[in-house]
Amino acid sequence: MLSLPAERIDLRGASGAVYGFHLADPQALPERAGAYALCRPGEEPLLIAETDRLDTAAAELRRAQSGDPEVRLFIRLNVRRQIRLDELSDILAARDRRCGADRARTAA
Repeated sequence: MLSLPAERIDLRGASGAVYGFHLADPQALPERAGAYALCRPGEEPLLIAETDRLDTAAAELRRAQSGDPEVRLFIRLNVRRQIRLDELSDILAARDRRCGADRARTAA
């Protein structure tokens, strides 16, 4: 049976805030600012980034799909750069915290 990709992923920040990203059609990306995530269905993101023009994320997706055609692009629209940077920092801080905890458990 074919497993369809999720239409939305939620990424939790270190603050506890949840940020929703929606599956995007790479042929119809807006020329707007936002954040994006590349990930395989059901897995942690391979890349989380922000940009002034989401249509440029299509190139990142093509590079990722050249190695793994299952990779999908999820976007989050937000116009103000400071908001994008704050949200991205929050998401990455949560990922760093989880990676640190995993390293600590491995070392113990």
